Amino acid sequence: FAEHEEIQMSTGFHDSRRKRSDNMSVRSLHIQLIDIAPPIARSGYNLESLHYQLIVLPLPIARHGYNSEGFILTHVPLSMNMNSVESVQTVWEAFKATCRGWCISYNSAKHRERSQRKNELMLELKNLEMQHMRDPNDQKLKTMVLLTRTELQSIIHEETSTALYKLKRKHFETGDKAGRMLALRLKQIESNSSITAIDDQNGSLVCEFNPDTIDDFLRSASLPQLKEDDRTYLDKHVQELEVKAAIKALAAGKTPGQDGFSVDFYKCFQEVLSPFLTLLYRDIIATQSMPQSMNMAVISLLPKPGKDHTKMENFRPLSLLNNDYKIFAKTLAMRLEKVISSLIHLDQVGFIAGRYSAHNMRRLFHVMSEAASLQHPAVAISLDAEKAFDRIEWSNLFHILTKYGFGPVCIQWIKALYHNPVACVKTNGLISPPFHLFRSTRQGCPASPVIFTLTLEPLACAIRENQSITGIKLLNYDFKANLYADDILLTLSRPALSVPHLLKLISDFGVFSGYKINWLKSEAIALNRLTHSFGHLSSTPIVWKTDGMRYLGVNITSPIDNIFELNGPKLLKTVKDDLNRWTNLPLSLMGRAEVLKMNVLPRLASLFTAIPLEVPQRWFREINTLFSLFLWKGKKPRISLKKLSIHRKKGGLGIPDIHTYYLAYNGIYPLSWAYEKEQAAMAKRLILMNWKVKKPNCFDIVNWQKDFLELVSMEQAASVLQDLGSDHTDSLSQIMSLLKENQIDEDIS
Repeated sequence: FAEHEEIQMSTGFHDSRRKRSDNMSVRSLHIQLIDIAPPIARSGYNLESLHYQLIVLPLPIARHGYNSEGFILTHVPLSMNMNSVESVQTVWEAFKATCRGWCISYNSAKHRERSQRKNELMLELKNLEMQHMRDPNDQKLKTMVLLTRTELQSIIHEETSTALYKLKRKHFETGDKAGRMLALRLKQIESNSSITAIDDQNGSLVCEFNPDTIDDFLRSASLPQLKEDDRTYLDKHVQELEVKAAIKALAAGKTPGQDGFSVDFYKCFQEVLSPFLTLLYRDIIATQSMPQSMNMAVISLLPKPGKDHTKMENFRPLSLLNNDYKIFAKTLAMRLEKVISSLIHLDQVGFIAGRYSAHNMRRLFHVMSEAASLQHPAVAISLDAEKAFDRIEWSNLFHILTKYGFGPVCIQWIKALYHNPVACVKTNGLISPPFHLFRSTRQGCPASPVIFTLTLEPLACAIRENQSITGIKLLNYDFKANLYADDILLTLSRPALSVPHLLKLISDFGVFSGYKINWLKSEAIALNRLTHSFGHLSSTPIVWKTDGMRYLGVNITSPIDNIFELNGPKLLKTVKDDLNRWTNLPLSLMGRAEVLKMNVLPRLASLFTAIPLEVPQRWFREINTLFSLFLWKGKKPRISLKKLSIHRKKGGLGIPDIHTYYLAYNGIYPLSWAYEKEQAAMAKRLILMNWKVKKPNCFDIVNWQKDFLELVSMEQAASVLQDLGSDHTDSLSQIMSLLKENQIDEDIS
């Protein structure tokens, strides 16, 4: 912190304010620090970071306290090490091991220097003050007293910052702002994570790799092929710019892995570390192996609330990976994300950029509406995969990647991710001996979601192409599957024929992939009156539900007229209970506004995007009442909710107008089915004319098209008359009056 100390020594010495009292001098120095060095004085940039290792420091502190040129390059002559050691991986292992020691040593030395300097200054100040008392007219002596006192106050200021940090100062500074601190305050206190006892269960799974079995299955599923340009792009060498982009993309402030090096460390020194990381990653891909410390994961066990915590299945594992591994995987994931949409069907919306669960939910309701009018039985089946991400067989993964047409370099990259991975379990603060992993995608790995969708797509392809499994035909397309990652919902007609073939297909896929369905949680509902029960299919393991089922957080049933009644009141009660629980929190009015925006609005928006049905006006009035009670702690409102909903730039607090959000979501999503290129413009026009979805034909795209074409014809007529000029002023006035009645004059002005 030499630069920081120099700044503190140089600020305020020539300021007239330093001639005031001691207390004023402290405040004066604090103001000067804010003026001169905003990165230090900004919230969260704590000077007490000297007491902690650099590798776990917040990024701004590390940048200020440890200059990359003055610290990393001084201690880490990587180029010299590369001349004496052949393996890049060995150099990286040595660097991480020694860098921790340098950081700890640096912090300890600075702490000792500061303590020693503080004692010296206190003694020196005492002597100077005694001399000044004997000769108060000595200006030189007076200046020395002020300089010494200012330097001492800067050290005391650092110690005070540490004390404030320990007193949870950030609860006061950031508690009312949308962010992690406020979110944690809203969460309910979870149960103790200590594990005192566990049941021992013995079991094993043997699965040998048989490529012929995979090929036999894939013959029934025509996998899409990777384009040659995409294949070439994926096989390129790792570039330094990609490594920097991956470092930038990782979220800061997360708990580091076992090596202790946080994301902030890599962000701080990325200019120095990125070139070497690029060489390291290229070496890992070429050798298909990585340093031992790099692929180590620490697994923490979180108890599931309300469960028996002596059972292993009632704990949720949380895996912490080292950040050099995450950067390596993120670089791969960023490449795969650019090509994944060409390989994964639109039925799959999980982990694909530009695809959302609301797309599948609205399509599902559209299909269910059509199924209600069919003259033969139809069912919806929700499949629950048992530990889907943990059952991925790597041999199956690598073989499927070749069938997609992935190049050798990209496959080597993925193989390196799963080369001898090691994990250990942290229980009650104790770390278990490390053990090897032999399957699954790694939790916390940025590439895992994309890799999982690639391994599941063959099953989805086989279902779509199996002629014995019939779906709901609509607009010349046979709708069978809706997928969100491992959550699969199937809409099938003629279940007596379709379901047995479906069960066999899933069984065949599970033989080589490790995929397994939890039949106790897999449910089915009837989609029309002709489907009374499974009848002779009652022997199937699927659970038959008569009162509807839940998919992606939404309760669904057929007919769909009562979908909102199944979900809206329940959500309203949950929001009401939460707001009542948060009412007594010590939050300001602005803090309460942030709670509504960051916690309540997303939940309501999720319902609006998933269920395109008309919502009663009384429901919105109840929401507004709850908002008002929460904002004013149950007292009489001092400012109306309408005024508080105004944007902050115009004097309001930006409280969400739920009805406006409802209109917006009901306009943009259905239009995307038929008007993808112009959906935003047309949604705006429909919203401006206060268009409402009406039951029971709300899913008929013809109704949307009719309303829109009528609106467009009016706009075109107005445009033509406008071009003709003043001769048609009367007609133009009539058209404009009609447009104003429909509240669309703003859109064509």
